[in-house]
Amino acid sequence: YTTKTGKEVGLGLAFLGQSAEEAGGMLTIESEKGRGTRIIATYTLSHIDRRPFGNLEETIQCLKMTHPEVNIFYEYQKINNG
Repeated sequence: YTTKTGKEVGLGLAFLGQSAEEAGGMLTIESEKGRGTRIIATYTLSHIDRRPFGNLEETIQCLKMTHPEVNIFYEYQKINNG
């Protein structure tokens, strides 16, 4: 949930996890006090139930501009299985 005063709004991680699982992937969250949180969402790109990602570059730029206090790293890896 958000730390904004007076608001306890979900951050969408449940939807991200559901989306990943529906596409044959998974969501992993690793968090360490004082170091930060790492969120890893994996998808099977060719899965019939994978939702469109939209414009990831614009989304990440928007996140960085609206939350400059947060270090955001995005990594894309394509793994060929056979």
